[in-house]
Amino acid sequence: MSSLKKNWWLVAAALVGGFEIFFAVAILFDRTDEPDPGPLYGTILLSIAAAAAGIAILAGLAMRSSQPARARTLMIAGLAPAALAGVVFFWFPPFWLLTALAVTLIVKTSSIGHAQKEPAEA
Repeated sequence: MSSLKKNWWLVAAALVGGFEIFFAVAILFDRTDEPDPGPLYGTILLSIAAAAAGIAILAGLAMRSSQPARARTLMIAGLAPAALAGVVFFWFPPFWLLTALAVTLIVKTSSIGHAQKEPAEA
């Protein structure tokens, strides 16, 4: 149980990554409900960007032990779009929670890297 208390942010990051991938697929399905959905290339680019952000988070989680610096960069880059979700969808309060969680995870991820770089004092 203490391992879960210490690594809660890994589970939260995986959930945010999964949500971003789900959101990428949902964008494509939402297009079919609109009478004039606009250009297809915009929908495809947005879906690719959202899926890439989710994959970056999950890849960062997978390579955390072997390449911590690269994993940290991937996770922060993947969490950035989720941190902006509350700004883009300001009228929908659940996205405010997603933004707060993503910002918290960005701070946690970046602080983990700085704590490992500092020399240990005796």
